[in-house]
Amino acid sequence: MSQTNVRVRFAPSPTGPLHIGGVRTALFNYFFARKHGGTFILRIEDTDSQRFVPGAEEYVNESLSWCGIHIDEGVQQGGPFGPYRQSERKAIYKQYADMLIDSGNAYFAFDTAEELDTLRKEAEAKGEAFTYGYKIRGTLNNSLTLNALFAPAPCPAHLKLYWTTTGITDCLAAFPLPAEWSSLRSTFLREEISLSV
Repeated sequence: MSQTNVRVRFAPSPTGPLHIGGVRTALFNYFFARKHGGTFILRIEDTDSQRFVPGAEEYVNESLSWCGIHIDEGVQQGGPFGPYRQSERKAIYKQYADMLIDSGNAYFAFDTAEELDTLRKEAEAKGEAFTYGYKIRGTLNNSLTLNALFAPAPCPAHLKLYWTTTGITDCLAAFPLPAEWSSLRSTFLREEISLSV
């Protein structure tokens, strides 16, 4: 393993106190980075504005400091790959979401939380698990089934994956993505992803 290329990140959500499992993950990442002469990055996953707790971000920083973790790059420290607060990266993600939409490899979802909750409850009543994915996207409220001009704003963009006889076709294979996204390919293939733009 290269001593100079190790970059690890810890990305808690500021929705309350730092959980012991999060501390464990941060410590493992920090020790790994230090062992290999790498960089420990703190990225704040603050996109869930409904669950945001004021002061939680500061608490995360204080907790990591108390554990002896030195943050190399983060919201307070800065660094060459900022911004480090996820909500401040929307313009970056929007650029790529727009490319996916324009190429036909993603679509806008207009479903409300209430509509999705109803579908989830209906599936549970049948003893099934509700999954928002390729099997049902043609029956839901999205830009594949409705006119995008009448879409509420903002609405998430979903990556469009296809099922074939050999499994899910990787529509990203021919789509030019930044090199730093290459490790995310397996995440994309698990199910449809959602980018709030």
